[in-house]
Amino acid sequence: MEEEANIQTLAFYLEKTLSHDATHRVKAEAYLKKFNKEFSRLSLILLQSQQYPIHIKQTSAVLFKNFVRTCWSDRSAIPEPDRQFIREMLPDLMLSLPPVLQKIIGTSLTYIAAIDFPHRWNLLPQLVNRLDSSEVGVRNGVLKTFNSIFKKFRHQYKTDEVLIELKLILEHLQEPLLQIFKMTIQQIESSQYPSNLPALFQSANLLSKIFYSLNYIDLPEYFEDHMAEWMQGFRFFLNYQTTDQGIVGDNYSHGVLQKIQSAILKNTNLYVEKYETEFVPYLQTLVEDTWKLLTRLSQLEKDDLVATSAIYFLTSVAKSVCHEIFKEEETLNTICQSIVIPNITLRDEDIEQFEDDPREYVRRDVEGSDAATRRRCASELVKGLRKHYEGIVTNIFNAHIKNLLDSYDPNRADSWKAKDAALYLTSALAVHTETGSAGVLSANQNVPIAEIFHSHVVPELTGDISRAPILKASCLKFVNSFRRVLPGDLFDQLFPVFVKYLNSPSFVVHSYASICIERYLIILDDGVVRYDGSRLQPHLNSVMAGLFNALKNQSSQESLENHYIMRAIMRVLHVAQDASSTMLPECFTQLVNIIKLIYNKSVNASFVHFLFESLSCIMRIACKANPAIIQEFEEPLFPIFMQVLGDDDADSFQPYVFQIVRLMMEIRGGGLSQHYTDLLQTITKREYWDPKEKEDLAALQGNIQALVELVKAYLMYAPDFVISSGSIEPILGVWRKLLSSLVNDHFAFELSRSIVNHLPLNSYEQFLSLKFQLIFTRLQEAKTAKLVNSFIIFLATFINKHGPEYVVNRINNIQKDIFFMVMQSLWIPNCQRISSRFDRLNIALAMVRMAVQCPLFLQESYSELWLNSIIGAILLIETGKEDHQESELEQASVHAGDLAANANTFSKLTIASGVKEVFSGEDPRALLINGLKQLQNNEPRFAINNILQMVMSVNQQAGTVLQTYLQ
Repeated sequence: MEEEANIQTLAFYLEKTLSHDATHRVKAEAYLKKFNKEFSRLSLILLQSQQYPIHIKQTSAVLFKNFVRTCWSDRSAIPEPDRQFIREMLPDLMLSLPPVLQKIIGTSLTYIAAIDFPHRWNLLPQLVNRLDSSEVGVRNGVLKTFNSIFKKFRHQYKTDEVLIELKLILEHLQEPLLQIFKMTIQQIESSQYPSNLPALFQSANLLSKIFYSLNYIDLPEYFEDHMAEWMQGFRFFLNYQTTDQGIVGDNYSHGVLQKIQSAILKNTNLYVEKYETEFVPYLQTLVEDTWKLLTRLSQLEKDDLVATSAIYFLTSVAKSVCHEIFKEEETLNTICQSIVIPNITLRDEDIEQFEDDPREYVRRDVEGSDAATRRRCASELVKGLRKHYEGIVTNIFNAHIKNLLDSYDPNRADSWKAKDAALYLTSALAVHTETGSAGVLSANQNVPIAEIFHSHVVPELTGDISRAPILKASCLKFVNSFRRVLPGDLFDQLFPVFVKYLNSPSFVVHSYASICIERYLIILDDGVVRYDGSRLQPHLNSVMAGLFNALKNQSSQESLENHYIMRAIMRVLHVAQDASSTMLPECFTQLVNIIKLIYNKSVNASFVHFLFESLSCIMRIACKANPAIIQEFEEPLFPIFMQVLGDDDADSFQPYVFQIVRLMMEIRGGGLSQHYTDLLQTITKREYWDPKEKEDLAALQGNIQALVELVKAYLMYAPDFVISSGSIEPILGVWRKLLSSLVNDHFAFELSRSIVNHLPLNSYEQFLSLKFQLIFTRLQEAKTAKLVNSFIIFLATFINKHGPEYVVNRINNIQKDIFFMVMQSLWIPNCQRISSRFDRLNIALAMVRMAVQCPLFLQESYSELWLNSIIGAILLIETGKEDHQESELEQASVHAGDLAANANTFSKLTIASGVKEVFSGEDPRALLINGLKQLQNNEPRFAINNILQMVMSVNQQAGTVLQTYLQ
């Protein structure tokens, strides 16, 4: 009775969670949390009951799913008796529920199985028995469950543990799966119950997916022995034809038949790639079936899924040892005519996307997100055929390209599609190696790229700007892709063409023109920019005017935040440098106006990034000769910056504001104005650093690194102001907040290093004991490798700034000999893991100073630690590669796609960044040599020969190096 009452109460509050009254919802949600451990069991009993309506059951199912997802992995969250009850009840309950609930509970079952199957819960016998059901819906419920559970094998490695689990599954399931597959085909062929056909096709689809999962890691013996039966079934579905919309879908969405055919083609592709030898007897007929299927498919979107899977399968065959299937010239010619050209020719859907969703069109076409499109798959098929038959494929396809180009007639409305297809096919045929940043690096010499460019691309680009905009975009893409292959003297001819197309009303066209401008300006020949400021100068005014006008393009609302245009602006400024000086004021004004317009409603993170990179570039160029000019930037920027910092909707702009302010402080070099002094008080407020004060944690995290860099700039450029304004304590409050964070603790040590390097010791000495106590507490409670490394680097900086004796004594005052414990348990074991060359030399210098300058280290009781410090310092000096130094062009070539995926996180402005740290301290090698010689003079036990023997006995590599030092 009590349980029934609890279930009724649960149902009551579940219904209240759906109330329009927010007060009722909040109370109900708070009450449901009290159920905790018994909620899962009661919710299943409620689902089994017939007395509750579907909306309450659906709410219960969703909450149960969420509960399982968050709590099942925690053994203490759900008592074992309840777990056992759920495991026993769940399979039968799921199969008895209507489809809308079956899907939700099936997901819950998958979550549990991912953790408990097979060791705690072998549900296979129970579910396999239900496969004998005469009800297709019940079978499909079981198959859905198997499909969900077995998908994990697609992402696992071939290990003994995985193979044992697969063996257990196959013992129960391999024969029933084949029998059901064959039975399903028989029932479809008989068509006794047409109303059951969609469910039967769904069974076949699920069986095909399960086939993929169970065959992915290895070819099971049973599947190899019965491959003929499976392949016969696969052929049945590849050749199946019907007009029933319940099976094939309507004109806009694919049906279950397309899903089955796609799944089957993925299976055959898997066998080609992994089990080619065993699969050879069936390959010829399956290739023929796939070929016929492709020729039957329409150009409608509903058939895209099958078309791409089929072409991908043929591509894999073309690359495999069975490629001779395609060796005949007639076969290759037919492939080009019947498969490649139809699938690279633009369809009405593509044209609609060009016009209605131009941003997505560019993203798919330029940024390579079109991997699953017909065009890209057909292009990959051409490349696959070239692998073994490049000569004959080139000749055949060159002829088709010529025919397509010859069929183009400017006076015929749709003939531009043929020319567009020819250009796309040329790229597929010509490209050998290509990168996103450099374009085509090597090409098929038998493809007439230069002839096509001069005879077909140039005339198109120099023609009417408004005619066939998609073809214009394709021509620009061609010029961009082959920019390193085309003659190098075309710059002055092409740049006016690019500028011309900046005026196109089409978002795609003026985006491609911007991409061409930006990409041409980063072509490098042996590391040297091919087109520098002097080459760019004659075109500079027209290019910049065209780019800013394109941002204001009234025909395309997307252009206001077009990051391709803004990246081109950044690149032009960066390459032009001093040549752009006369236009900098106007460019600056335009950028500030854009910031004012979009700072609280921008949605394009990449545009914002390149906007501030451009702003940084203007400041660097303008202030290069006269840093005092920075005041002309500060006056218009600070008011808008303060608006940004005060607007919760401008979170994505705030990290950039902090970076620009840091840059302006760097250029100033000191002597802060009121703007800066007011800002320091603002940014040390808790709301900028404390997660509890910020609803958007991603935005907070995006601010942290930029804020740390800005505070470090105050310490570097205005130490006197930091002290006189009483800002040390607020900064230490920030430091404490950072130290408590597992994510941001390394920033705490960056601040500490900056304090040590730039403030006088007496300004913060009173806080040192508390700081070290907090550090040691954090190390005890939550020690991580990152924390330990950061602490070592900070200690080394502190020692090199104020001497080893002061630092050792200061730390030992907290607890006797604690510094030596730090050395033995943290520093010595971990210092070699630090990779930065700057930090390694910094640490090495500190270790040498401790070994040769600190009296405590020279005591005999610390001889082992002294020796390990010598060895550690030598290894740090000698090992570790130089840090990779990217060129400015590499650094500023941020990929827009990466930024777009990281809105509200920190994206470093390359041009605004400060100068990279270069080690300028005392040479640790020279100090070691001189220090050891001095020790030898002062105390006989430190004789050089003795030291060499001790070092050699512990670490021969270090001993050999030390020997060369002392020669």
